[in-house]
Amino acid sequence: MLLFTRLGRISLLQHPVDAASLLIHAEQQDGVDRLVAMLDEIAGHCHDVQPLHEGDYRFEIAASKATVAEAVARLVAQISYLEFMRTVRFDFGSQPGFMLMVSPNGLEVSRVKSK
Repeated sequence: MLLFTRLGRISLLQHPVDAASLLIHAEQQDGVDRLVAMLDEIAGHCHDVQPLHEGDYRFEIAASKATVAEAVARLVAQISYLEFMRTVRFDFGSQPGFMLMVSPNGLEVSRVKSK
């Protein structure tokens, strides 16, 4: 599951060994530090951050599904759509034919051809 949060883009994956846990992949050091502090507060113990050397993400954290669910709920509660609308502006003109997506390389805009 891919989530775009105030802490940056994070990916949640099923832990390959522990069915009750998830792996959290993240990109930004600041976001990882804040996420780990949140997970530690929720779970009452420290979570280790492992560096990733391949792929789109730089960091991996293992946490229980219950802890991650509480963290995601807190992140959702922090959503501010009005703040987002004030800071982001997209103008594709009067005939939009574009696709907007976030990739490891940043924000990408592609023209979509109509038939």
